[in-house]
Amino acid sequence: MDCVVEHPYYSGRYNYSGNEPLRPGGLELTRLAMHYAGFGAGDNILDLGCGEGAGTQLLRLHGCNAIGLDTLPASLAAAAERLPGLPLIVASARRLPFADASLDGILAECSLSLVDRRDEVLTECNRALRSGGRFAITDIFARNTVSRDQPPPACLAGMATQNEIVAELAGAGFRVERWEDHSHVLKAFMARLIFECDSTDALWAEDAGTLNTALKQCRPGYFLLIAVKD
Repeated sequence: MDCVVEHPYYSGRYNYSGNEPLRPGGLELTRLAMHYAGFGAGDNILDLGCGEGAGTQLLRLHGCNAIGLDTLPASLAAAAERLPGLPLIVASARRLPFADASLDGILAECSLSLVDRRDEVLTECNRALRSGGRFAITDIFARNTVSRDQPPPACLAGMATQNEIVAELAGAGFRVERWEDHSHVLKAFMARLIFECDSTDALWAEDAGTLNTALKQCRPGYFLLIAVKD
C-alpha cells in the first residue's frame, strides 16, 4: 500500500452506484472471515487497506473497536463523506501507528497482494498483534506456479501461490489455521463488473494479449485464510 494506486480495484474497493462495495465476495465474505477469526465485541481490530471503509463499518457494527487504515487520502475522504465519524487514518502498512501487541486482530481484504515489500508488512502486522491475535485475509492467489523467468504483468505482480503465501506468513511468525478456496467469488465479481460497469478495465489494466497469456498460466483464484500469531 506504499505504491501509487491508479486503479479502483487496487484499494479493494470500486466506486459505483450500489450500496455494497464491489469486490470479490462482497460483505458476505467479510462476515465469514470475521466469524472464522472470532472477532467480537470490544476487540481492537485493524482494517488494513480499508479503502472506503465498508469492512471497518461492518466490524464496528459487530461491536469491535475497529479502525481503518489506508495510504490513499482520496479513499478515506470518500469514506468520511459516506460514513461520517468512522475512525480512519492515513498511514503506511510498513509502519503501523500502533504499539506492540496492541491489536486483537487484523482484517486485510484485497490489499496484501498489492503492497510493496510484503515481508515487511507481515512482520509489522505481527508486531502490532498480541500473542494469539488473528489475521483474517481474503485476496487473490495463483492456482498455478508463477514463472519467475516470465513474471506476470504489473496487475498480477503481487500474486503468489498458496504454498508461497503460507511460507511468507510463517516467516513473519504466523501459523495458518484455516485456508479456503473461494475462487468462485472472483468469477462472479468479474461477471458483475462487466454487467454493472461495462468492462473489467478497472481490474486488469494491461495489454489484452499479454494479460490473457498470464491469466492462463497462473489461473488466478481467491482465498480466505485465518492465521494466528504464535
